[in-house]
Amino acid sequence: MNIGCNLSLYNDNNKSDFLLYEDFLKIAVKVEDLGFDSIWTVEHHFSGHSPVPNGITLLSYLAGATKKIILGTSVIVLPWHNPIRVIEEMFMLDILSKGRVIFGFGRGTSRLEYDGFGINMEESRLRFKEIIEIIKKSILNETIQYEGLYYKIPLLSIRPRPFSMNLIDKLYAAAESPESVAIMADLGLGLFMTPKFDKIKEQSEVVKNYNHLMIQKHNNFSSPILRAYICINENHEKAVENAKKYSEKMFDILDIHYQFSKNNLKGVKSYEYFANSVVPYGDDVDLKNNALSNFSKNHIIGNPEECVKQIKKLYDATHMDHLILDFCYAGMDIEDCIESMKLFSEKVLPILKDEEKFS
Repeated sequence: MNIGCNLSLYNDNNKSDFLLYEDFLKIAVKVEDLGFDSIWTVEHHFSGHSPVPNGITLLSYLAGATKKIILGTSVIVLPWHNPIRVIEEMFMLDILSKGRVIFGFGRGTSRLEYDGFGINMEESRLRFKEIIEIIKKSILNETIQYEGLYYKIPLLSIRPRPFSMNLIDKLYAAAESPESVAIMADLGLGLFMTPKFDKIKEQSEVVKNYNHLMIQKHNNFSSPILRAYICINENHEKAVENAKKYSEKMFDILDIHYQFSKNNLKGVKSYEYFANSVVPYGDDVDLKNNALSNFSKNHIIGNPEECVKQIKKLYDATHMDHLILDFCYAGMDIEDCIESMKLFSEKVLPILKDEEKFS
């Protein structure tokens, strides 16, 4: 199992975005030396929730600053982009890194971002499917021509050509609902998921269903990639205390971005699963605390031994191929974040890499 580090940094406007990126780079340069297998960037716009407008641009910088670590996107939100631009940038990063890439895609769940780009959220699913078709055609063929509902591409030569011979196998997509999982299987994409400790049996069934559909449609399947928040400390009580402290601030930043408190996705076609999973809490303190508690339940929290047990639980349920960890909570000092990464590297990584100890 590969273990990666996701770089989500949250700005509550107490510092400039320049300093936010300075912190980002302090972490990024540590990841490879600490023994992690991969480094990942998000894509977000218009708020303090990890303002990274183009993950591939950032990863291109890191391609030159690293030697062997895998570079991943978690995720590129395809409906916001011109497909040809995305493909050219993907191929360029693949070349610059000599194939050290995994591309995660998604369709986004923020009305703020869709409204900012002037795109109808209800078009997201079909836009996503069309762009995936274009990406796969471009990987397999030097020239492409496409006629879809949203994207019409004349006969073009896509250059530069990718470095990786198996780039098709490095494409993953975020999916939570059974309907989305079935769509990703139909498109032949790997699965990118968020852990659900509170619904671990259901998540295990989702993965089994995905594998069944992949074998049916493509005679092949890939193990999923999971991305989780982690709050680790030598002391259990301190880890729990930190997780509670930082989760509250992060939850507020996420609410500004996604507007959970208003259930801003209610009534939006193809987002029914997300809308039904949210209880709008508005100004109700008790409802907000309950939502915050549910948010934190799916984080990995505890001392090193406890973190190993929680990761083992996820592995047994999903047989994940890759686990991506977010160490930096909103409001956490950057040096504390780095110390958490070091502790994980020293006490947890060796166990995860030892099949006999981890089994």
